[in-house]
Amino acid sequence: MAKQKIIIVGYPKSGNTWITRLVAELVQCPVVGFLYSDLFETAIEGLDRQSEYECYKSHHQWHELNDEDKQNAKIIYVLRDPRDISISGRPYFFAWQSLIETGKNTLPIRLINWLYRATPFADAKAQQLMNKAIFYGEEKVHQWCKVSWNDHLTPYLEKDNVLKIKYEDLLDDTFNGSKNILNFIGIKKNEEEIKEAIEYQSFYKASKRHKKHNSDMASHFGQGKKEQWRIQMKNSEINEFASNLGDTLKTLNYPEK
Repeated sequence: MAKQKIIIVGYPKSGNTWITRLVAELVQCPVVGFLYSDLFETAIEGLDRQSEYECYKSHHQWHELNDEDKQNAKIIYVLRDPRDISISGRPYFFAWQSLIETGKNTLPIRLINWLYRATPFADAKAQQLMNKAIFYGEEKVHQWCKVSWNDHLTPYLEKDNVLKIKYEDLLDDTFNGSKNILNFIGIKKNEEEIKEAIEYQSFYKASKRHKKHNSDMASHFGQGKKEQWRIQMKNSEINEFASNLGDTLKTLNYPEK
C-alpha cells in the first residue's frame, strides 16, 4: 500500500530542514529524503519508523511537482523573511567561493583563494549574489535559487490545499504551530507527545546529536533565530529589500524596515 506523502517545501534557507524533521517527529514517520531525488539529504532521519506517512523535503516550484502530489500529498509551504534567507545563505552557499576559478588546484591558488575568503570583498560578493537570487533568481548561487523568492512562493500562496507556515511564527510558538500542522495532516497527538517531539527537534539538541556523530552535518543546522537582518544589514541594503519586495513583505506581515 502506497504511503501518504508529506512534502515540506520552501525557498532555500527558509528553515526547511528543521521543519521537515519536526513534522516527521510529530507524526512519527521517516524523513525519506529530498523529493524526486536519490541523492543524500541532510534532513533524512528515522528511516526505521513504521508509519503510513513519509516526509520529503523540497525546494521545488509548484509547477515542478507532479500531478499526483499536487492532488494527494499533504503539502506544507515554509515562509521566511527574505532578508534572513539572504543572511543565512551567504555563509552556506559561498563558504568555498574562489577569487581564481581554474581547474588547477595548486598550493599557491589554494592559498590565494583562502585569503580571499577572509576579505570584505568576498563578503560583498556573497551579499550581491544572494540578494540577486532573492530578487530575480540566480542559478550561480544554486540550482534551486534560479527563481526569485517572490515567484517561488506566490503559486503556493494561491493554493487552498497547501498549509502555509511562517518560520518566525513557528519559532515563537512551536507548540501551537505543531498542533496546526497535525490538524492539517489529520493526526491527533496528546500534549505530552507534542512537547517531546518539539524538545527532541530543538536546534540545541539536534545540533548536539549531529556534532557527536557527524560534524559536517552539524554545521548545516542554524541557530533558530529571526530578524538577524536588523543586526547584519546596513540601511542601504534594507532599503533595497523594501524597494524590491515591499508589497510582498506587507502582505505577509513582515516589517518593511
